[in-house]
Amino acid sequence: PQTVISDSKFLEEAKFIQSRLGSANLMDKAGYIYHKKRTSKTTVQWTCRERKRKPLLCNATASITNFKITYLGGVHNHPPPTEDELYLGYPTWTKKPKN
Repeated sequence: PQTVISDSKFLEEAKFIQSRLGSANLMDKAGYIYHKKRTSKTTVQWTCRERKRKPLLCNATASITNFKITYLGGVHNHPPPTEDELYLGYPTWTKKPKN
């Protein structure tokens, strides 16, 4: 798996989008979206939005400090949402029916 770590430098500015429930989601420059996992005094850890969505179960993670992304880990096993999906209010897709 690909892991990128930054010591004192940051990888990119953190960008946030609003979830359908009104909370903030992190979006990286590649367009992948993360939701907040836990917060410490200086760092916020995020997991990929698709982490629990079967069959994907994506394990990519990110960390931010002072509104700067300082860590990106893992490899996404799915494409980022399209501009249309973002425009329509990601993530408002309906769940796929079980067969």
